[in-house]
Amino acid sequence: MFFLGGINCWRHFATASRPGELRLESSIFEESLKMGLPGEQLLEKFWVTISEKGIGSLLKPGQMRREGLVNLELERAKLLTLAQTERDVEDIKHGRKDISDFSIELEFSKRPKVAQANSIRREPVVNVLEALEVGRTNLVNDAVRREINTASSIVYAEEALCVDDSSAPVADMNDDWLYRWNDYSGEVSEDDLQKLWGRLLAGEFKAPGTYSLRCLDFLRNLSRSEADLIAKMASYVVNGFIWREPNNNLPLSFGEAMQLHEMGILLGVESVGLNFTLAKNPDGPNSWICVLTSNDRCVVVRGDNDRTDYPIQINTVYVSKLGMQILGLGDFKADDEYLKKLGVYFASQGCRVALADSLPTEPHLLRWGAEVAI
Repeated sequence: MFFLGGINCWRHFATASRPGELRLESSIFEESLKMGLPGEQLLEKFWVTISEKGIGSLLKPGQMRREGLVNLELERAKLLTLAQTERDVEDIKHGRKDISDFSIELEFSKRPKVAQANSIRREPVVNVLEALEVGRTNLVNDAVRREINTASSIVYAEEALCVDDSSAPVADMNDDWLYRWNDYSGEVSEDDLQKLWGRLLAGEFKAPGTYSLRCLDFLRNLSRSEADLIAKMASYVVNGFIWREPNNNLPLSFGEAMQLHEMGILLGVESVGLNFTLAKNPDGPNSWICVLTSNDRCVVVRGDNDRTDYPIQINTVYVSKLGMQILGLGDFKADDEYLKKLGVYFASQGCRVALADSLPTEPHLLRWGAEVAI
């Protein structure tokens, strides 16, 4: 259901490296010696950050020591505790248990239970003590439910961070962003959505400022049908745009494209004047290369420097900044038939084109393999 997309900021500043690889902006990467397990540095600061803000208190991060096999036992106990608490809340909701069955001491109102009288009042009467008791119970139930939802999202964030061997970020998350995330994640009970909010937290923790407050508000109000439409669109996104065919057709229907435009995900749906120009990156003494990425696939375009009709442009619809943030939260597959059409168009312009797999790599570096000529 949810999203993972690419960023297109590399396309104008790439330099060729060995075959099947492009290094971006000529960046120099210093390899540092990392001690411990993958994600250890990230997790240590992650738990300090959220515990300082009082978020995820149900997990009691301050008491956790993730070392060796103890880590596995803690993870197991944490998940079992969440599962048991969820069952307890369901029992309360359906009347199988009462708050008094648990060790929760609330002095808000205590009164002896009075046996019901045989007579029934006919005039409308509000029993203040009973209203207070109902309000107390509902308040506790809602607070527990929200804590469980937030804790579940934090667990998914931890899962994403524990396999990441990046260094802990220097910058801290914005407090307003974190508190709003806490409020919104508490509203989410569906597992898929909790995973989404967990990824959102992990991504913002690693790179503060990646996801805007507007992105949080957008996700809070996102419906299932809208999410499905964004997921459909994601398979056609290449370097942050969607190609318009020579007849100006899009792979989406006009109604779908307009809906995405109204949601703030697409730009230029009503215009045909937006163009993308292929970047001319060196690929030898007399040739150039441009690699267009689309999720797990890429289109590799090569040409000669003596071309007289270069640069090559295509008509596009662009994904907005908000749209790219949303796409960065999920995993998608590219649409091969759509990419082949795009490749055939470049081939008709005299380019040599291949479809390839996009390979995992470090930031600012493109890698691909298994090229198949188009």
